[in-house]
Amino acid sequence: MITIHGVPLSVHTRKTIVTAILKKIDYKFEVVIPVIPGNPPANWSALSPTGLIPVMQDGDFTLADSTAICLYLDRKQPAPPICPADIRDYARVLWFDAYAGGTVFRHVVHPLFVQTLVRPNIRKVPTDRAVVDDVLMNVQPKSLAISTSRSRENFWSATS
Repeated sequence: MITIHGVPLSVHTRKTIVTAILKKIDYKFEVVIPVIPGNPPANWSALSPTGLIPVMQDGDFTLADSTAICLYLDRKQPAPPICPADIRDYARVLWFDAYAGGTVFRHVVHPLFVQTLVRPNIRKVPTDRAVVDDVLMNVQPKSLAISTSRSRENFWSATS
């Protein structure tokens, strides 16, 4: 049985859990919330050199990175495959995964998460609305090619 460490809210953690479920790989889930001081286990830096989630342990093998974990699980249990067999489709899947998990997450999801959840609820400091507005007005539209004013209005009405 493998162990997946992370936060259920994390898209990266959920990606590894969904892969394990799809592959019918038994897993145990351990909640680790790196942004809360004292929450990660004492050996967290050994498990996750970057300090990020998720982390997977399979016996004496440890791997930290959602894409690497999913590809490892895909090889561990080949059927059903999570990636297409066609080389171009496979490359496209890897690109979309990198884009969503890298660019979109890093520049859109993470700043909004930190500003609207972590800062006010965990760090007890106010949300920096200028950062949120910049993400919604400039970064998100460029990343996702959506309407800026509508996105900003919908966001503030949903978080108020």
